[in-house]
Amino acid sequence: MKFKDWDIVFVRNEEGISIFNKIFYFLIRFFLKSEYNHCILIRDFNGILFVCEAITSGFVVSKTLDKFLEEQSKFKRKLLIKKFKVTLGSKERFDKLIGANYNARYLKYLLDKNHNKFSFNCFQSIGFIINEKEWWKTKPNYLLKILD
Repeated sequence: MKFKDWDIVFVRNEEGISIFNKIFYFLIRFFLKSEYNHCILIRDFNGILFVCEAITSGFVVSKTLDKFLEEQSKFKRKLLIKKFKVTLGSKERFDKLIGANYNARYLKYLLDKNHNKFSFNCFQSIGFIINEKEWWKTKPNYLLKILD
């Protein structure tokens, strides 16, 4: 797989640290009616590719892409790379989101049809960065459809 700056990668985790992780990943896919339970953004900082992703406490630069790929066999990840053409304001929205603290309330997101702007997750974070008008409603299948 060839990765570049601003690639959006959809992730399907088959395994987790525990049985609870595995169930959690399954529930996300089930409720979102998607093959994928997570997505990340690849960014190039000084020639090194990093994974940027939503975690419980916020949107962060979590690890190098190399480290992420090393973990791939352990978690039996299925990856799908989507190219994103950087638009005016994408970098500013990324900078605004990175490191921002928020509450990733997945249960509310999964069950509430009226999502709000105060509950981020990985799909909503990507929707915000790519400037989706109603980014707080962004779901994986929609992102898959609009990205090339």
